[in-house]
Amino acid sequence: MNRTSEKYFTKLLLFFLTANLFAAEFSLSIGPRYSFRNSTTEEILYFSGTFNTDKNKVCSLLEWNEKAVMSAGIGTQGQLRTDSGNCFIFSADFDFTFPYNSSWMSDSDWTSSGVKFNYSKFDCTLDSPFSGGGIKNFSAETYFAYKVKLPWSAEIQPRFGFRYSSVHYKARNGYGWYGSSKWTTDGYTYPWNSPWSHYFPDGKYHLAGINYYVRKTAVFTGLELSKKLKSSFSVFAGADLYPFTFVLAADRHLGSRDYYETCDYIYNVCRSYDFYAGIKTELSSRITLNLNLAYYVFETTRGKQLLEFDEGGTERSGQDGGFSNKTWCFTSSLSYRF
Repeated sequence: MNRTSEKYFTKLLLFFLTANLFAAEFSLSIGPRYSFRNSTTEEILYFSGTFNTDKNKVCSLLEWNEKAVMSAGIGTQGQLRTDSGNCFIFSADFDFTFPYNSSWMSDSDWTSSGVKFNYSKFDCTLDSPFSGGGIKNFSAETYFAYKVKLPWSAEIQPRFGFRYSSVHYKARNGYGWYGSSKWTTDGYTYPWNSPWSHYFPDGKYHLAGINYYVRKTAVFTGLELSKKLKSSFSVFAGADLYPFTFVLAADRHLGSRDYYETCDYIYNVCRSYDFYAGIKTELSSRITLNLNLAYYVFETTRGKQLLEFDEGGTERSGQDGGFSNKTWCFTSSLSYRF
């Protein structure tokens, strides 16, 4: 191709892009969002592999549960629609979780031979988003998409985006049965539910509690299909895959261990995904109601564990940590189009 041809095609391409850009119609929508979620997060600790232990076996498991936890926030979406009906989409959502006695947390420990010897249970509470300095218990999501019109009033929407979330728990008012040799009268270890295990609180000692926070940063890509059933009513469904997710999960056992945190560094590659479905109805020419039910899975992933000391400095704990999460979330949003 000679220089004259190159200049011709370059001018033609610029003309096409400019013409489509000026012919496009831009709209901006903004409005409130409300969500309710149930979730279970597993905080896992594996054996070190020393003293004839199997480093693939779990020695400790903490289950943090949320029931009907409410969040509120704001959602924005910009659309650049071309004459063909296709459109570019940019979306950004921000949500804060209300402080709440979310449910309960359980803590279990096993011997290397698989005997469960400790079991305790606590009330689980979410921190206020603005308590103790910094912002807690919030999430942010942004994505880019391109919506393509299909036959039969259907549309397909590939998308790519980012998500960040921060969740802070407090476990308090605990009780439990401890069968470890430290607490039994004869110095032997027994199952937690045996008559020889020790119950707390016992009048002299109580369970001090645990603080736990999870910060999650993720990249996702997905596909959404929608179909208009009436002029003002449509249904949609989609799925996302998370090519990469980083989790920082920090645990502080209060009481005798309150001078350091255990921090798990988890790198998850293509082992997280979600599915969602919902309805969208136009209440007027500018106001739209969106109802959405989503299910998110973060499969059990192992990572290194560090001890971070209050006076400064870190060191490897000699054991690996693990993390998993399953969440159901119902979201309703109302948007106003400018």
